[in-house]
Amino acid sequence: MQGVVDAMEGPFDTLLGMKFYEPAPNISLTNHLLTAASVSINDKKFAGLPKDLQDVLVGAAKGRWRLFQQDGHR
Repeated sequence: MQGVVDAMEGPFDTLLGMKFYEPAPNISLTNHLLTAASVSINDKKFAGLPKDLQDVLVGAAKGRWRLFQQDGHR
């Protein structure tokens, strides 16, 4: 142990994957990083889906967007 890492900044998957929790075991949740994810589909494919499936996809995307907005305000 060399005592080189005192802190790090980044997403949790990096923290876990690179084992930064070993030399720097404390964490501060600052909510200063937001990671957006988009929902994409080809227009023709979407138009070819039954209306009920279109509604499910649009509803799920809008629901996730609301959660994303709430997460950013915590």
